[in-house]
Amino acid sequence: MDICKGFNDWLECLKCPRLCTKNCPIEGENVIEEMKEQLRLLSVSGTAKEIKTFSK
Repeated sequence: MDICKGFNDWLECLKCPRLCTKNCPIEGENVIEEMKEQLRLLSVSGTAKEIKTFSK
């Protein structure tokens, strides 16, 4: 699953081909579960960036 950029910047939703479909993590049937997963992915992604910054 890719990270939904709309969770970080709502304007990214305007460019997303999944907007207004059942595949959209923000508009789908299981929104709460998707939000939890997206937030987890964003925190893992942020941690990886921090580790890379500190290792330089």
